[in-house]
Amino acid sequence: AALSRLEGMPSPTDQPQQGASYLPALQQPIGGGQMYPELQGSLCAAVNMPSAPEASLASLAPSVVGSDQELVCPDGILNWRLSDYGRAKRKERHGQHRYTAGPRFYTAEPGYLMQLRVHLHGLGHKGKFVAVQLVLHRGRHDNQLPWPFRHRLSVTLMDQTGGGRSVGYTIHDPCFLRPQGDHTTPYVWQEFVSQRDLEDQLLFQDSLLFRVVVEP
Repeated sequence: AALSRLEGMPSPTDQPQQGASYLPALQQPIGGGQMYPELQGSLCAAVNMPSAPEASLASLAPSVVGSDQELVCPDGILNWRLSDYGRAKRKERHGQHRYTAGPRFYTAEPGYLMQLRVHLHGLGHKGKFVAVQLVLHRGRHDNQLPWPFRHRLSVTLMDQTGGGRSVGYTIHDPCFLRPQGDHTTPYVWQEFVSQRDLEDQLLFQDSLLFRVVVEP
């Protein structure tokens, strides 16, 4: 059955951790999970790819890009496979890592520099929910771009089996200010998805597949 609870919607009692804060709660869940053909090892997908229900998202090449590297996604779509889920979660639980970070990516050329960070062991609800942060970094094109950042964007944890159980949220008007330091205050979903639902329905061959879409 599809996940029906709106995991990740912040409540008035949610307290961001260590300076993180919520922007106004303008996100909404994304139903289903559109299928895309094989991306030939690329982490960046073209927005105009035709849908292909018969193609499996499991065909996407595993991510081998480190979080210290930068990608350019000219159509604003990043597909990031988080591999070795079990090991990454153990490192967080034992305090070796605060979170598991995806690659930094430019939303266009020129574009904004963004990054997805995942707290597999949780933030405010450790051991119960997976938390997700979206970060806007200082980038090399910032002088050419309009500020504040106002592009509609979405973050989705994809169902890699094609079962239609993807979980995601849309930010309609993020209003990120230009980073003065290395990055802005992250946009945080403390309860993006429960760990039980993730491990029962969305974990595939010890990996997770996240998709970030930044609209023009």
